[in-house]
Amino acid sequence: MQGNLTTSSSGGLGSMMGGVVGVDSGWKFFNEGSSPMEDGVTVMFIMHQHALVVRLHTNSDHVDHIETFSRLEGAREGSIAYAAWKYTSSSSDSSPIDEEPVSWLALVWDRQVQVAKFVKSKVIKHKDWNLDSAAVGVAWLNDQMLAVLNLRGQLCLFSKDGSELRRTIFILDGLVFDDSILYHTHFSNRFGNPERHFNNSVAVRGATVYILGPSFLTVSRLLPWKEWIEALKRAGDWMGAMDMAMKLYDGHTQGVVDLPRTLDSIREAIMPYLVELLLSYIGYVSEYISIALSNHTGKGGAADGLIDADRSLLTEREEQYARVGGVAVEFCVHIGRNDILFDTVFSKFVAAQSGGMFLEVLEPYMLKDMLGSLPPQIMQALVEHYSGKGWLQ
Repeated sequence: MQGNLTTSSSGGLGSMMGGVVGVDSGWKFFNEGSSPMEDGVTVMFIMHQHALVVRLHTNSDHVDHIETFSRLEGAREGSIAYAAWKYTSSSSDSSPIDEEPVSWLALVWDRQVQVAKFVKSKVIKHKDWNLDSAAVGVAWLNDQMLAVLNLRGQLCLFSKDGSELRRTIFILDGLVFDDSILYHTHFSNRFGNPERHFNNSVAVRGATVYILGPSFLTVSRLLPWKEWIEALKRAGDWMGAMDMAMKLYDGHTQGVVDLPRTLDSIREAIMPYLVELLLSYIGYVSEYISIALSNHTGKGGAADGLIDADRSLLTEREEQYARVGGVAVEFCVHIGRNDILFDTVFSKFVAAQSGGMFLEVLEPYMLKDMLGSLPPQIMQALVEHYSGKGWLQ
């Protein structure tokens, strides 16, 4: 909560205190744990040129000065900072036992971003970077990622190291910037002119960002990883969906908020869905090919029904299945699921009368020893197919 403003949250709804005050009109509390009042509270005072981090003791008038942040060079004269605070249980993701609690601070002055961490009553500066548009709000989504809103009406997601992860527009169609986010002009800048302040207009709960406008609330949600992939599928971008799935398997989870921290835990969590995704892709393409052939033959897509003029469709069909087979092999090899490749995937190709073509797709991977030992049924099918083609030698 703030000194002379109504309760509202910039760092979260309920769990985190938020907003930034201007000039000397109030303060901002930082949530440091379940019982922050035992030894006092950490407070930031925002002024035109500086932001002071101090500790207020509950049973005395003593104030401990912790850190002073000066307005970064290049920030607009008269601009007031926006800040957000994120509490975490430890400073280490891999071994949280006996680790000191850590809190992350994001401070944005005009187009300048500063990120620092607070450990043992000490502020350690972490990273500075520049924005391409002046900020009007900042909030942490988790201890790895923060959201920054700018004057262009954009909602940008950054890692705490300054890498931009996502960018979208929060201004709804038919509206302008001033219709989309609430501000006031109660404070004057250092030149005595009224300054627009957007304090308390942005809040975060989980992976959802809430933006308060003059007459409505805009809600922007970062999709969970599974919904994200499903959205790519619905848009017809199967390759994009599978590429994202493989990146998640490799541990590239920046911009994702609902996965475990360790690589082994991530792979365990997403593996069932990866297999489901691959089989859905094969089924989708198989159905597409079947419908395409059916439209040409009028006999349900049976190869025998093709007239001479449409023999090229057989070639196209084989090329389509060859592409699908290549994707399936690459995907299974990447995620280490050759068992699915040799069992379920191979069975689907055999059912589509493309088992031989699938075996041919395997050949370069076999020659590079990327498939390990082949199951007996695959080896037998391979010998029969190549023998029938006269390619056995």
